[in-house]
Amino acid sequence: MIGNLNETKTLIMKKLVLILITLLPTIIFGQQTEGIIIFEETIEHDIEANMSEEDKAHMAQFGDIMAQLGNLSSEKQLIFTAKESIYKAYKPGDDTQTISSEEGDFQIMTMVVTPEEVIYQDYENEKIIEQKEFMQKKFLLNYEMKSSLWKISGEQKEILGYPCIKAMLNDTAESIEAWFTLQIPVPSGPSTFGQLPGMILQVAIDEGKLKLTAKTIEFKTVDKDEIVPPKKGKKVSEEEFRKIAEEKTKEMQEVYEGEGGIRMEIQIGD
Repeated sequence: MIGNLNETKTLIMKKLVLILITLLPTIIFGQQTEGIIIFEETIEHDIEANMSEEDKAHMAQFGDIMAQLGNLSSEKQLIFTAKESIYKAYKPGDDTQTISSEEGDFQIMTMVVTPEEVIYQDYENEKIIEQKEFMQKKFLLNYEMKSSLWKISGEQKEILGYPCIKAMLNDTAESIEAWFTLQIPVPSGPSTFGQLPGMILQVAIDEGKLKLTAKTIEFKTVDKDEIVPPKKGKKVSEEEFRKIAEEKTKEMQEVYEGEGGIRMEIQIGD
């Protein structure tokens, strides 16, 4: 009888230990599910990729401006809770870069504008509402979160002092690498990335040609009015937006080619 009682006590203690181990991450990191993360988006752009040899010759004298246009960056903020998040410009309105250069009697000036885009994610209902801007027109996309086939590796590194684990996305033609931390137990990240067991602090696309990296993290209680789904823009599906973007880009290319000008299309972000 005593032996059975001791065995029962041992079994209960084992279960309690297992429960405590299971709850430990929640107990330790329970307060780290709300706050703001500032991300830097950087893009390496091959300016000469679609230029004719004649255009390249014209632009060769402007090596300094070409270098600036080839490496552009902007800042975005991710405001998040355990249930939802919103990703948008860190300083709205401060999204235009003017780059100019002068050589002899010839001058070139380029304005790089970051589109006014807002991405809202609802983790509970697995929905995304995305406000996109294309050629100064706004569009509103509302769709279900796609099942992302992340492959988690054993590679680890630190970002802002947080231990991160590497994951690769296998359901896309692009090469997408993400680094997430279990210490922020929220399935979110920059842009539309997420669906991992922790916050994504860095994303690299196509071997780093586009990189989104966390620069600062601030934990705080988020007010309800800080995370509001976007409402501006014409409602379209993902497929409709893709077709509109393709058609308008083709029209613009034909106009520039007809005028014999040099056209450089640069977009910061995704």
